Amino acid sequence: MSPLARCGILISLLLAACLAWLSNRKGTESFASVQQESDTVKRLGIVKNRELREISGIARSRYKDNYFWVHNDSGDRPRIFLLSPIGETLGEWLVESATAGDWEDLASFSVAADRHYLLVADVGDNLSRRDHVSLYLVPEPQAPRDDGGSPDRPQTVPSLCEIKIRYEDGARNCEAVAVDPISRCVILIEKLEFNTSGQRQAGIYHVDLSAFVPEWRQFNADQVVANEGVSRPIVAKRIASWPLSYVTAMDIDESGRYLVARTYSHAFLFRRQKDETWAEALSRPLPVGIQLPIEPQGEAITFGRDPTQLITISERPLQPLWQITVPQSKDD
Repeated sequence: MSPLARCGILISLLLAACLAWLSNRKGTESFASVQQESDTVKRLGIVKNRELREISGIARSRYKDNYFWVHNDSGDRPRIFLLSPIGETLGEWLVESATAGDWEDLASFSVAADRHYLLVADVGDNLSRRDHVSLYLVPEPQAPRDDGGSPDRPQTVPSLCEIKIRYEDGARNCEAVAVDPISRCVILIEKLEFNTSGQRQAGIYHVDLSAFVPEWRQFNADQVVANEGVSRPIVAKRIASWPLSYVTAMDIDESGRYLVARTYSHAFLFRRQKDETWAEALSRPLPVGIQLPIEPQGEAITFGRDPTQLITISERPLQPLWQITVPQSKDD
């Protein structure tokens, strides 16, 4: 990344920090009101549930079009929420046998037309000291209601397994995790602090998921195969590096061809060519950044119906749910 591009990102971060300070003084909801919509940026609604005060992960529901799963950052219980297309809370689920250490991202993926999963990423490690981090594989719950009324009391959903991970080159702080259902893998991107020297680059890591998803296993589905993840961590292999700081979220579309990663100010959309690995695709120069709506602390992104729609939301209460439309490539 050029020094000019780094300077632009730094200015955007400083502007976001100033507006976040103003939102604290004037009320968070007033912060949302100053955001300007355009032909490509649309505010879908405001998330008014004050339990959702620090959303750090969002994933599209595979059962209900334009509905979204979210969770809070560290300090909350191990729970997920379902939001309507305008940000209303439709339900809350506690994830059984899970620990909410530092949940930082959430992914959704399908293995069949009627079989969908969520992957909750307990991967935050600000001091880079954790012996291992964890991914929780959860069957996507079906929403109990969609009438926009008050959600029922919290329900529970099982964690099918805990996948413990250790990076091959030492502990890393990570906030961006995505699942590619075609390659049957997980991609993780390290979060680096702003570094103008460019001497360090954010690591990009790969984990094979096929041994943990029941439909992908090559042996008896009744066999407890989570032992690999529970008894000892599996190794996340470094496949590429980025000269990019503050990567806070990521998603891969259901075709396995598109990957979007965000910082506090921009999104970067990658298109994987036919027969190309993610290691090859993510080793190419960074694409031009897509300017995101200014948010107090944007740490969540997911694709909408297709790769031309990006959905984002920020931490802090009463934040808007944003939809950004990306021009379709001529090759698509």
